[in-house]
Amino acid sequence: MDFTVNLFVTQTWHDYRLEFHDLIDATYLELDSKLIKSFWVPDLYFVNEKSSNVHDVTVPNTLLHLYMDGTVVYKMR
Repeated sequence: MDFTVNLFVTQTWHDYRLEFHDLIDATYLELDSKLIKSFWVPDLYFVNEKSSNVHDVTVPNTLLHLYMDGTVVYKMR
């Protein structure tokens, strides 16, 4: 049985090296797609997939929030 799915993926992890307590008056930083390329992002894979592709548009469909305590939230379509 084959099927097609369109996903919005959210990944969350903690990196103590990215903590920035009391540097700004916000709880998180929202990084644009140019800065996201500088961050390590875990590889995502689906077991037994036949094929996959990433939605390709002029501006990447990615978003990264960096919280004061080092929590990283990465969203991708």
